[in-house]
Amino acid sequence: MTDATFTPRRILVATDFSDGAAQAMERAATLSRALDAALLLLHVVPQNALVDLARMLHEVIDEAKSHAEKAALHDLRTLATGLAHRLSVTAGTRVTCGPVVASIIDAANRFDADLLVLGARGANPVRDFLLGSNAERTLRKAERSLLIVRQATRGGYRQVLVPVDFSAHARHALQLACAMAPDAVITALHVFDAPLEARLEYAGVPEADITAYRERGRREAEARLHEFLVETPGLPAGRVVPQVEIGYPAGVILDTARRLGADLVALGKHGRSPVEEWVLGSVTIHTINNAPCDVLAADRRGATE
Repeated sequence: MTDATFTPRRILVATDFSDGAAQAMERAATLSRALDAALLLLHVVPQNALVDLARMLHEVIDEAKSHAEKAALHDLRTLATGLAHRLSVTAGTRVTCGPVVASIIDAANRFDADLLVLGARGANPVRDFLLGSNAERTLRKAERSLLIVRQATRGGYRQVLVPVDFSAHARHALQLACAMAPDAVITALHVFDAPLEARLEYAGVPEADITAYRERGRREAEARLHEFLVETPGLPAGRVVPQVEIGYPAGVILDTARRLGADLVALGKHGRSPVEEWVLGSVTIHTINNAPCDVLAADRRGATE
């Protein structure tokens, strides 16, 4: 059973007609059907593509824009028809021209989307490598939850990992993940560090005392995680598994995702303070770029609570 408060109701998926975008569209359509959410397929004709097309066709920009929009709209409607036949999902279509990320955000605002879905990589991997993918750049600028799709869709999510730093953003990520993956096992992972451990080792403190220090930190983290889960509304009983690990968050998150065979990692998009927000941002980007599965960056600024 999903919590309507955190269930996406309007999903926008952007496609550049690449294989990665096709995976994103399939996942968005599957979520749309499962959650009874409205779905909009968006294609942005980049400005540089218009210039190239105008030169090729010996046309002015306005004529090239019209040509590109008509061709893209035809392809987009073909995709929508395919979704209707295969998944019984009705999708709206929209084509726009301009800077890709700004156009995606503008379309999301107009559609009032509460979830954006993009492929991890687009049609130009070299450009993605040099400038960052559209997904990564959208993540930094959009004040909406963003699902980055890295894998082919094989039904609903079954194994979800949610890193928890006890912030309101992490709580929203956990609630949103539970709503989006109603049949999944949800692992709530808190990664803690023992800041004095290295100093204790350097000072020659006995290993037994260092171990006791580490275990005391683990017990405190486990108690805090239990309290956090109890105080989080909307969590399905018996489906959220708490887990505490020690280490560097980005590495532990990826190792745990691989060990669990996770098909989704859901993170809060921002941290608890400006410094922690920057750190979590780096963890989020590292996870998006290296996770073996889809990644949800949950943004509570556009959420109804």
